[in-house]
This record gives sequence, structure tokens and C-alpha cells, in this order.
Amino acid sequence: MNKPLLLTCVIVILFASCSNNTEEKKTGPETKKETAAKKAEPAAAVETKRPPVINITDTLSVKQLIICMKDSAATVDRLQFKLAEIWNLKLDVVIK
Repeated sequence: MNKPLLLTCVIVILFASCSNNTEEKKTGPETKKETAAKKAEPAAAVETKRPPVINITDTLSVKQLIICMKDSAATVDRLQFKLAEIWNLKLDVVIK
């Protein structure tokens, strides 16, 4: 066989195998009855999923005294000096 004929056969076989026409088309009164029956059937019930149950309970905690101090550092390297200043100098003054 020559190459163009072989190539044409391969392409035809490829397209024939990729066809989406798997169902045969019906014509006549049977098709109309089937479509009417499909329309008359109720829609299938959609299954709904329940969200998880979250139990919230009241809890008691011990009263705590909280001290908050705001400060800023220009760089990460300066952060250690700021924290040392707060913990050593300012915190002692506030607690006393």
C-alpha cells in the first residue's frame, strides 16, 4: 500500500472509533411516549447532608490579671532589646 492511502485509512478508523453515537435514535410514537413518561416521573429526591453537631458548654475559668504593653521595634534585631526593656524595667514598675 502506498503511504497516503494508509494514512487515510488510519484517520478514518480513528474518527470512527471516537464517535459519540452509542445510542440508536428512535423515531415514531415510542419516542413520544417515552419522553412523556420521563416528564411525568417525579424528580429524584436530593440527598441532603446534615452539618456536624457542635456542642457548646459553659466553662468556668479562674480570674486572671492580664497586663498588655504596646511597643514597636524597627527591625527584628531590635526586637530582643525591646523585649528585654519591657520585661526588666517596665514590667517591674507596672507590677509594683
